[in-house]
Amino acid sequence: MMTLYLFDLDGTLVHPFTADFRPGVLDWFATHAVANQIAIATNQGGVGLRHWMEDGHFGEPDKYPTEDQARAHVEAISAALPGGPYPVFMAFAYQSQKSGKWAPAPAGCEDDPEWSQEWRKPAPGMIFEAMRRLECSRAKTVMVGDWREDQEAAENAGVGFVWAVPFFGFDGAAET
Repeated sequence: MMTLYLFDLDGTLVHPFTADFRPGVLDWFATHAVANQIAIATNQGGVGLRHWMEDGHFGEPDKYPTEDQARAHVEAISAALPGGPYPVFMAFAYQSQKSGKWAPAPAGCEDDPEWSQEWRKPAPGMIFEAMRRLECSRAKTVMVGDWREDQEAAENAGVGFVWAVPFFGFDGAAET
C-alpha cells in the first residue's frame, strides 16, 4: 500500500499567499509522486473572514478571497505540481485570534464540512476525509506542514507528521 502524503499549502508547498513554489517542492513531486498518494489539506480562513465582514458590514472584505477565488488558486497550484492535479481539501472556517469567536458560515453552508470547525486544522476533519476518500490507513498517512496547527491536526488524527523544511531539504532560515 502506498503512503498518503497530505501537504499543507501556504508556507509548505508555496510561499504564503502566492503561487510560487518553495525550494525542493517541484523536485520532490517529480521524483516521488508516482510512488505515493498525494493530496493537499489547507486552511483558507480568509474566505470565512471575508464572509463575516460582508455579513457584519465591517472591515475590508475585498482584501480577502471569495470561496471561488480561493478554490481556483489552490486547484491551479495542485494542477501545476508534477503529476497533478491532486485531490484538494479546504477549510473555510475562520476563528478570531483576538476574541476566539468563529465566523458564521454562509446561509446554506452550515452543514458543509468545508465551513465547519471540525474541518479546520488543528481539527482532524480534512485528514480523516482524505484518508476515507483515498482509502488509506492512519499508519500509512503523513501530514507535511509548516505550522503548529498542521502538527496538531496530524496528532489529532493519529497520523505521522513531518516539518516542511527538512522534508523538502531546504534551509527555512534562509527563506524570506
